[in-house]
Amino acid sequence: MSNPIVKRYCLLLEGCLASPLLAGSGKDIVTDFDVIVDSAGRPYLPGSSLAGASLHYLKASFPDQTDTLTNLFGSREGYRSRLYCYHTELFATASGQRIFSSRDGVKLDEFKTAEDQAKYELQIVESGSSFRMRLEWILREDSVIQEEKEEALLCMLLDGIARGELTFGAKSRRGFGRLKLEHVSITAFQHSKGMERDNLRWLDWDWQQNDFDYSIDWQPGESTLRQTENSCLRSLRANSRWHELRIPLAVRQTMMIRQYNTSSSGKVDYEQLTGGAKNRPVIPGTSWAGAIRRHLLRIVEEISADRNLAAFKISQLFGSWTDGAPENRNRLEASLLRIEETEIVGGTALLTSRTAVDRFTGGVKSGALFTTRPWVHGHVELVIRWLDKKTEVDAHGLALSHEVICGLLLWMARDLQDGLLPIGGETAIGRGVMEKAGEIQLDGKAIDPGFESRCSRQALIWCDPQHQEENQA
Repeated sequence: MSNPIVKRYCLLLEGCLASPLLAGSGKDIVTDFDVIVDSAGRPYLPGSSLAGASLHYLKASFPDQTDTLTNLFGSREGYRSRLYCYHTELFATASGQRIFSSRDGVKLDEFKTAEDQAKYELQIVESGSSFRMRLEWILREDSVIQEEKEEALLCMLLDGIARGELTFGAKSRRGFGRLKLEHVSITAFQHSKGMERDNLRWLDWDWQQNDFDYSIDWQPGESTLRQTENSCLRSLRANSRWHELRIPLAVRQTMMIRQYNTSSSGKVDYEQLTGGAKNRPVIPGTSWAGAIRRHLLRIVEEISADRNLAAFKISQLFGSWTDGAPENRNRLEASLLRIEETEIVGGTALLTSRTAVDRFTGGVKSGALFTTRPWVHGHVELVIRWLDKKTEVDAHGLALSHEVICGLLLWMARDLQDGLLPIGGETAIGRGVMEKAGEIQLDGKAIDPGFESRCSRQALIWCDPQHQEENQA
């Protein structure tokens, strides 16, 4: 063999789902979008999905490491991948824990009204479910000199999973597919000449025996795979271009993201959406994204005084959609923002009965009594992440820079804190109103007033370049 294998690392990543996972099978037997399962009916994340998402994340985060990534992941030109990604097992942590669930969804128009025939149902793997992810990293004779660089990229890959920057499955930019990485177990094999003992050990190796050389409680920004000094890794971590905005909020009165009760014996017609192993109330990333997008669209439209221009600009930030026409398919763009699903901490459910009233007589309509269970009070923390990268400039030569994104999001955050941007349903009767519950943090630090002012100016110019011309004049 001209290029033999000289080293092999087996990595076992363990933890739980920090948010629901949507790994579709392409079937619609149970819901409109069923989760993929094996022959025993157990859900899993395919190795191809894991490899594709990992490569895309590393390429976007470290564009100057293209050659190293090609050597590690392979290429279409014939280079075989040296990183083997196995199917990720998903299973319940405790007996009786719910692992499958379903979510309702509907597309809303600009007036927050459901579009005709736009309702759908998704099957998901619930948050709190455990996962076991297996990776096998192989070094051949001609790639040993790349070991430090490749280890650095793999460490950044694990950091991305642990921080929530790398998510898996569908709707991964809207709160789905985030993992909580807890432990990384590692076993190394030397296959060079004179290491016959390691060759025999590898032949008897079994992932299920948990006979690893060592295990790490993974700490992003600190842990390493080989437990040795790595200057390349230190450089990559110091120059990370991912940003994180955290907005602490409190539910001022009540919240309602509808979850319908389809059981005939149910005591309520619908209630606040719950999820996870503890069945706690949650606000999905899709609900956050829809409300934030609509709110910012109105702001940009008011500043630019051009409805079409405002829609185009907001699509640069939140992604675009089309009607499915062939001529529009090449215009699809993914969202730059990753908006997490949030759990409502504290508060309580409140059983409420209501009835429709006849607008002419003021009397109760027959058969119009219904019972709901909204959530009262509680605290949430909205988390938004994005990658600081160059985007295409518009006709005025203005790019959607990091400062512009910060400016737009801080406008939105201040309106959330002031109760001007309600979230969820039944907002016309006062539900979904938020208030300030702490200081906004960007990348772990409180927002500096001077930085916020600068970002606001940049966002204003991006919305309407005329403001730049007026300032120059």
